[in-house]
Amino acid sequence: MAFLRAVLRHGNVAAPRRTRGRPLLRYGVALIGVGIARHIVEQHDGTISADSAGEGRGAVFTVTLPITVKPLRILPLKTASVELAADDATALRHVRVLVVDDDAETRDFLVTVLRQYGADATAVASALDALGAISRRQPDVLVSDIGMPGEDGYALLRRLRALPPEIGGTVPALALSAYSGVDDADRALSAGFQFHLGKPVLPTTLIAAVAMLAGRQPGQMWSDHSSTSPASGEI
Repeated sequence: MAFLRAVLRHGNVAAPRRTRGRPLLRYGVALIGVGIARHIVEQHDGTISADSAGEGRGAVFTVTLPITVKPLRILPLKTASVELAADDATALRHVRVLVVDDDAETRDFLVTVLRQYGADATAVASALDALGAISRRQPDVLVSDIGMPGEDGYALLRRLRALPPEIGGTVPALALSAYSGVDDADRALSAGFQFHLGKPVLPTTLIAAVAMLAGRQPGQMWSDHSSTSPASGEI
């Protein structure tokens, strides 16, 4: 129990080869989970502690989170516009969207959702591929994952913002990230993104954000609704 508390306090405590005479392998997965839980809780300005009545009697983990937190600094959005964009199955008609994500299933799902709302959506798997795609055909909106091997989403945006406007330097960009804390949003905005959404994200939230970045206003939404029902679930 003392070792577990040390992991929660310090996160990077070197584990002994054996614990109470038992192979550490038996506890390895659980300790990784504890470390991940600690990281997530601290990202939300909280604390996590553990207690146990003794060996073989389990453990109780207590998570404390602040009731009020500093709001994310994101672009101001008009509620009416967001609601209309989210409910209109053709809200993104003719909007060119480039998706960047190293996970194939996520790419496919994002493209499917965007197309069901009328977007002309394509996807690539890396920052390098994204820059190549933008040089060939400039999108109206870029939707990029943050955590990718090689160059991440931050590096992609820094390189993109260094380009002249006529070859994509000012393309509006939306960041999708598994980390949705205040610092993560600030870092995304500093890198050049206009909007930051944490995963998982509802398809309607994604569509509303993309519509805003594309400059779609309520009067510009298309009225000839498609028979295809918008996708449900979370990304």
